[in-house]
Amino acid sequence: MKYLIPSSLLLLMSSLSLCADEVAQTQSQSSSQPSGPYGTRDRDGVRDRDPCCPAPKPCCPPRPDCIPPKCAQIMGGPKGEILPNAGPCIACGADLYFTADFIYWTVREEHLGYALTLGNQTAATASAPAHGKISQLDFKMKPGFKVGVGMLFDHDGWDVFAEYTWIRARNITGSVTNTPGTTYIIDTLLWEVTGAETTVTTAGVGGITSVSGAWQLHYFNVIDLELGRNFYVSRYLMLRPHFGFKGTWQKQFFDVTVNGLANGTTAGSFTTGNSITSTMKQEQFYWGFGIRAGLDAAFHFSRSFSTFGEIAVAGLYGQFEENRLGREFNNSTGAFIAVPPFSPVSITDNFHTIKPVMEWQVGLRWEMYTCDWDFHFAFEAAWEEQYWLGQNQFINYLTETRGGDLSFQGLTLKFRFDF
Repeated sequence: MKYLIPSSLLLLMSSLSLCADEVAQTQSQSSSQPSGPYGTRDRDGVRDRDPCCPAPKPCCPPRPDCIPPKCAQIMGGPKGEILPNAGPCIACGADLYFTADFIYWTVREEHLGYALTLGNQTAATASAPAHGKISQLDFKMKPGFKVGVGMLFDHDGWDVFAEYTWIRARNITGSVTNTPGTTYIIDTLLWEVTGAETTVTTAGVGGITSVSGAWQLHYFNVIDLELGRNFYVSRYLMLRPHFGFKGTWQKQFFDVTVNGLANGTTAGSFTTGNSITSTMKQEQFYWGFGIRAGLDAAFHFSRSFSTFGEIAVAGLYGQFEENRLGREFNNSTGAFIAVPPFSPVSITDNFHTIKPVMEWQVGLRWEMYTCDWDFHFAFEAAWEEQYWLGQNQFINYLTETRGGDLSFQGLTLKFRFDF
């Protein structure tokens, strides 16, 4: 006997069979998508979800049709291609980003000792020499800032980034006083601010009573321009090599003031016991421009947290412009005095050279995406150090320049916004 099945029942069974095939295919595609530190998404850029449950209402209107396949973190992490783009990039927008940094660094320059203090040399012996000490400036931490702007391109995930850095260090000072007959301050071994008129004679006449030094980084401006690419080398490790240019212009001041008593050995200029003040004022302007290259690395613990390290080197061709003015003032007579070659003397020195710069930092980063990947925020806290070689070119009579390096180290807090 043959049973007749109504056509409407056959149509219903066929529809159920097709639906089951589609669900199985969807589950198969979802399970094949790898998961990176940013989670997984299907081909349309929508996060994987149970097909039997309705999708939650998004906080912003979803626009899956404009999600580009250029960032691996949006498409579910690296999926087997060589060095996939790691962004960060956003779903719909221009992929522009801005950065703002607060920096709190110690600014320090080498070879700025301003006074040499010795013990009582009259009591010194070969077995018990007089001990000496060079007085240094008291360097302190100073605030500054950085601002930057960048853009991620569709072409293979390359990005361009420009950043401006500013910091100023003022009121870096130090002073030392002398006890006549017990200690001696010798200036001629350091900056040649004074001559023999304030040195202690064998009879104990004259001598330097106090010395003070003051240095300031009047302004420090740097612009970095770099082209780089951020990519995955593993599921959680990202590298970003970059290269570009670095430019700077900066100004420094260094002053030394020496107070002493005349010993009467310079005929016609001083009377024994006259109060003498000798000053040295130096000004240095420097500009430089050159090639810069480096490498950034980040390791993700989770979707939002990562630790990072960055290093860069540069070689800057630039010019130093030096000016030194030396004067001596007789406080007892109220007049400036002439003691060649110490006062009054104005010296200039201009030259071109290449100076290297090194930079490195390590820190922690927290980041998040909002509005269905339409915006990206990041916060960083890092310890940063910069080393500018050969930046102390202040004029010295004995050695032409003192020589010395300029260094920075301290806390850097960064905020980044992509849209």
